[in-house]
Amino acid sequence: ETRVGRSFGCISQPLEGMTSGMARVLAAVVLLAVLLPVSSLFEDQVGVNDFIVKNIGGITASVFHPDTQKRRVLVGTEVGAVASLDVKTGELLWRQMLGGEERVDVLRLLGNQVATLSGGGRRLSLWDERSGSLLWDRMMGSVPEGGSMAAAGADVAFLPDQNNDSIDDIAVLHGSDVSLVSGDSGEVLWTVAAAKGDVVFSTLVANDGMAQSSITVVGASPTGTLVQITTLAGLDGSEIKSPGVVSRVSGAAREFCTEHTVLSAGAMACLGKGTSSTVSLLDLKSGAAHTFNAGDVAGSAAAGNVKASLPARGGGISSLALVFEAKKLATLSEVKKEGEVWRASFRHEVPFSPDHRLVASQDKNGVELWTVAGAEEIVDEEAYGEPEGLLKVFLVPVTPGSSPQKFSITSYSRRLNGQVVDVQPCPYVRKDGTHGLRALVVTATKAAVMVQQEFVSWHNDGALAEVVAASFVDIPVLPPAHDEMFQRTGGNPFTQLVRRLAADVTDLVQAPVQLGKRLQAKGTERRERLKWDSEGVSLRHDMEGDRFGFKKVAVALTAPGMLYGIHTATGQIIWRRNLADTMTPSVEGIKLFVTRETSAPASFGMLEVLVLGRNTENDLGMLWWINPLTGLQTGKQQLKQRCLHATLMPIVLEEHTKVVMLVLERAQREDETDEQYEERKHGDFEVRVIPDLMEAHRMMEKRIKSIFFYLVDRNGLTGFTVSAKKPDPKVIIGEDGELEYFRDEIGSNQYDNMQEGDDVREFWAHEAWSVVFPEGEDVVGIAPHSAEESIKAAGRVLGNRAVLLKYINVNLVAIATETSGGAG
Repeated sequence: ETRVGRSFGCISQPLEGMTSGMARVLAAVVLLAVLLPVSSLFEDQVGVNDFIVKNIGGITASVFHPDTQKRRVLVGTEVGAVASLDVKTGELLWRQMLGGEERVDVLRLLGNQVATLSGGGRRLSLWDERSGSLLWDRMMGSVPEGGSMAAAGADVAFLPDQNNDSIDDIAVLHGSDVSLVSGDSGEVLWTVAAAKGDVVFSTLVANDGMAQSSITVVGASPTGTLVQITTLAGLDGSEIKSPGVVSRVSGAAREFCTEHTVLSAGAMACLGKGTSSTVSLLDLKSGAAHTFNAGDVAGSAAAGNVKASLPARGGGISSLALVFEAKKLATLSEVKKEGEVWRASFRHEVPFSPDHRLVASQDKNGVELWTVAGAEEIVDEEAYGEPEGLLKVFLVPVTPGSSPQKFSITSYSRRLNGQVVDVQPCPYVRKDGTHGLRALVVTATKAAVMVQQEFVSWHNDGALAEVVAASFVDIPVLPPAHDEMFQRTGGNPFTQLVRRLAADVTDLVQAPVQLGKRLQAKGTERRERLKWDSEGVSLRHDMEGDRFGFKKVAVALTAPGMLYGIHTATGQIIWRRNLADTMTPSVEGIKLFVTRETSAPASFGMLEVLVLGRNTENDLGMLWWINPLTGLQTGKQQLKQRCLHATLMPIVLEEHTKVVMLVLERAQREDETDEQYEERKHGDFEVRVIPDLMEAHRMMEKRIKSIFFYLVDRNGLTGFTVSAKKPDPKVIIGEDGELEYFRDEIGSNQYDNMQEGDDVREFWAHEAWSVVFPEGEDVVGIAPHSAEESIKAAGRVLGNRAVLLKYINVNLVAIATETSGGAG
């Protein structure tokens, strides 16, 4: 929060040589000159939120409210958030957080109640859909030995009232057990251990149209040789006549159910293993089966290696999708019961690739539609801001004589959002009878993108719920300003005062004109692009700095590899960057360093942050250089080793660049075996300075005796010192006859892109001490001092909030440990 304050000064005595009248006139001018609005921060404002951004994380479950007039979508996320968002604007209507950041596995909506199953199926919670209030929650069991309950099945279904309290009850599949829970109080009415053999349950089906309400639980063995279909009475959980365990299906291979899905019409579809795949449709009541070759419903695709795509749960879907990977096609079939068995009839085929997602839904008339969504990248070098992209979506009705509709959303950015991970469609019927597209697209960068027709309605950055590092950068101020004019060297104090007063009087005279222009242009002002802005962010946001340092850019790095620039005055995201690209499609953010927080006049606005990440495909370190004002990537490097530690050093080079120290595993030599490398790499570690310049090497060597760091293990800490030495290069003759210098350590990063020189040094880390905690006592948290924080015990908090923390001893570190298996 920034307030307008007033400050003033006065001349207590006339200057020597002035008459009292002249002094009074001068005092009046001074008073008017300094009575201009200024930004200030009072002591009681310290710690007060300037803005709050509530994040939800990556979406794992979602459902649109069936009443389209309410315009709401309910979501559950990876970080344990349960939230309701406005379909049109993306506004967060309410959000609740589960304890311990439990992942929401299942989310179901019935009327005004939302049921969630989280923590691998352990916690069942019931929420009020309108307000988000928690009605009750209950633990459903412990995690089975050797894994999570999610691996053993988790599902929820609403069942009509069974205990005469006039409120629908909730059937819960948790692991191998099925329970019925009172919708009113959360009391467990009954629990049945239903799984037989090695069957893993996947789905619950509520049978509320029968004379007696019941629950059908469906699953299969990991090998695909067994299927279990068991129906339980809703009243007491007793088993009702049902197919039970099915071990063989006529016409199918022994492994007849490697993949399966449950169709709402009352059938189970199983996909058999083999190059000539079979599809078996089993009736949930009688167990009657019909088996056919996948090629019978393949359309123009040839039978072969087929993969089934599961229909969306809870949408009343009775159609079946098959994916033919070799042909890059998906086929959709309508499933109907003929006599005692279920049969499938081919309806449509659509283009499909591994990057596409295939999900089913229904419109308000009960027409089943399949949504096929996939993203592509379009590079537009002339476009400012976010790169252009393309999201292709097909809406395919599963009815005879219908035709697919194609939508191309050009405002979707493939580069920023990554691949489509999931899509939750909510198609609607337009006035002309065609289907309109509305869908929530979940991306690889944890973003939630709402698309309608051929436009992006809104975008939610779920990755911001997983921030691993953040720092502030001042928005630069254009020189010169009055403070600089007043503080110029040279001239006597009276001359400086006159210069300052002249500038303030000019401002005072022009104030009414400037104020009139601002009031006239309010709401319609057009920003001018600042000179340092290469990406156009200043056209969309206020990027003019202030003297007091209130306007900043908060740079936030997230675990999914997304980097954000957030304006501290508004809380708006001014730029976002996906660190992953075509060459490194999957990265993880680790640390962030502000390596250039100010710049020389010649390079005004050229600030810099260094981002350390990890390539998740090979576990090697990666570096990115980013301008924090615009999000422009100015450099990138793939390291040849795994990075163990990184810290900002108290070393500043020319152009105000700070040095970062990296601790790397030793690289493997070309002439050594894996066993030899494993033995050698646990010795001294390689230390590298960024930027890898001779000036940095020289200044690093001067401080080498005062550099210490430590690494944290599962049950202890190890401290290291750092040494420097001049390398002894290996001299060989190149193909051109010239001498070439190589390090003995092949594959090292230390001298990439460097010239030879007297100041070049080799840096190594050596173990100096270690602390090992007793067996069973593990490190769960650590709170060290950050090298980027000011170490002062100031009597007051500075206006730019540069000093907020105090330290007793900067060399102390707080460690939290947890003892397992002991008392307490």
